Order: sequence, then C-alpha cells, then structure tokens
Amino acid sequence: MASPGYPPAPLTLAKLRKGHYRACSRNPLIAQSLATLKLMEQRGSGFARMRDAMLNHGLDAPAFAEQDGYFVVTFPGPNGNYERLKVAEGTPSLVSPAIEAQLNKRQKKILIEVQKSGFVTSGWCRKHLPVVYDTIRRDLLGLVELGLLQPEGRGRSVRYVPKTSRE
Repeated sequence: MASPGYPPAPLTLAKLRKGHYRACSRNPLIAQSLATLKLMEQRGSGFARMRDAMLNHGLDAPAFAEQDGYFVVTFPGPNGNYERLKVAEGTPSLVSPAIEAQLNKRQKKILIEVQKSGFVTSGWCRKHLPVVYDTIRRDLLGLVELGLLQPEGRGRSVRYVPKTSRE
C-alpha cells in the first residue's frame, strides 16, 4: 500500500503473478444490483458468446458465481478427455451445440425425425408428442426462428424441412 502523499507503487508482472492485485468493479453496488436483478447479460453479449464458444468446442458451459464480493467465471476444460474436443469428420450435424442447448426435448425429437425422414408435419408432432397443438406450433416456429427448419406449403399441408441455406 502507498503512504499518503506518495504515488502508488508501479504495477509489475511479478506482482500480478503473486496475486497482489485483484480486478474489481468500479462500482460494486451497481454490479451487484444488476446481477441480482438478472440484468447483467442485457448489457452485452459477452456471456452468451463465451457460453456458445465453449459448447461449440465440446466443452461444458462456463460457470458464473460470486465469491468474496467478486464475480468469478470458471472455464471447465476437457479434464483429460481430449477426444470430446474433436468432431468426427463427415458427421452430419443439423445444429451446433450452442443452439442445441437452447432446444427443449420436444424440439430435439422433431429434429431427429427431420433427419430420419427429411421433413416433419404438425400431424406427426401431435401423434408422437403428448402436448396440445399450440405448444407444437410454438416449438415448430421456434425451430424456424433459429434457422433450423423452413416451412414448405401452406395451410394444413405445411411440411417443415431442414433449412438449406443460412442467411
């Protein structure tokens, strides 16, 4: 610590390595309030991009926590299992792991059926998924909004097929 009237000691790499300095928020009260209200991610896309990058590379999502008044991000590694970091060549994948993490079980079943037969209809969903029509419609529209499926046809004859081009 610097004495009053003297400038602070210079920051050196050796001091950083020894842990003399810790990063802190400029205003911890504001940061804590935003975290408590779950508004922190609305400020930017950094957390979502970190999570997506980790999932896309075969790793577990980062863990966010608070410890001793500091925000802590833990990036789990492969834990010795380096095979999970590699995707086999020629493996067809309709979705990236980051997008797959956003899907519910019904949407995953729908995508499996699309991979098997090349399309899915709301009738198939009603027969194989134990939910009401409005839920099926929301699931299908969610897959369309994510750019995974595209509707073909109109009215009762609509089929949902894999989206061929990503815009």
